[in-house]
Amino acid sequence: MACLRNPSARTTSPLNWVLAGSASTVRDLIFLIIGLIGGWVGNYYFYRKQASQTDTISDLVVAALDRNYEQALRNGVKHASTIHAVREIDVEVGELGDLVTIRNKMDSAYRELKTSTAEEGPTLSQMHRFKALGDRWSELASVDLNLRILEEDGRIELDRVIAVHKNIFPDNFPWAGKFRTDHVTVVENFGTVTRVVDTVPAESKFQPIAPEHIDENLARLISHWNSSIDSLVDRDPKVKIDEVANFHHEFELVHPFLDGNGRIGRMLLEEQLSLLFQCSLKFGPDRTDYYHALRMMNVGEKDHLKELIQDELGKFNVAL
Repeated sequence: MACLRNPSARTTSPLNWVLAGSASTVRDLIFLIIGLIGGWVGNYYFYRKQASQTDTISDLVVAALDRNYEQALRNGVKHASTIHAVREIDVEVGELGDLVTIRNKMDSAYRELKTSTAEEGPTLSQMHRFKALGDRWSELASVDLNLRILEEDGRIELDRVIAVHKNIFPDNFPWAGKFRTDHVTVVENFGTVTRVVDTVPAESKFQPIAPEHIDENLARLISHWNSSIDSLVDRDPKVKIDEVANFHHEFELVHPFLDGNGRIGRMLLEEQLSLLFQCSLKFGPDRTDYYHALRMMNVGEKDHLKELIQDELGKFNVAL
């Protein structure tokens, strides 16, 4: 018997199967995309939240250091035990020669700072160790990275000064590439010069340019150098040395950064002398002699720093 097809029954053709499968696939893709977007948004939210919390902790540490370091140092240098402790840290850190070791010690010091900031506040020893490690890093990195501040034509651009300052410090160092925002007092401890009696500890202090005047003073100093460079190249060696010595001293008086001013200043001095005397040289005098020359510049005696520069040029057989 022939089977009669029920005209009311629906028949699924191959095309219908394809269309049904395509709709299902599209629907699955839409759900997949929505899931991916939702996951990305969720991950981004928690990442930003964690980053914000980390930034907040860093800001607290930096604020505590900015607020306490200079005041603690000013008060602390009056006590022999504090002077001894700070010098011990400088000697210890100054012997480090490996950037990875310094980085690890900085991470450890930073964790201590975060903990102490949340409790009673960082001690002078903790703050000085962290800053001393950063300075030692910059001392090594400035040599290894072979960074240049002067432009090819010998001029100075402020953005480049800031960029080099940022790059000679490790990542996330709080003050890298940033002008200081607080008043500071630069304190230097040294021994008196004697013939017979014991050497007596002494100190010198000076207050650099106020933070609100850093921009204008640094811009004026850089502008003076840039406008003088073309004529300086052909001037007498004594004029060149006088100009570089004055620039270096005034840069240190501006003291634009909380850390690394001496490092950046000496990098500039090296490049300025190399440019003006057409040779590649390094400025590496005895540290005691160098700081003594700067102290004398502070009271108007320029000859010490100029003689120091002449001696350094002599090491590279520069005709004067």
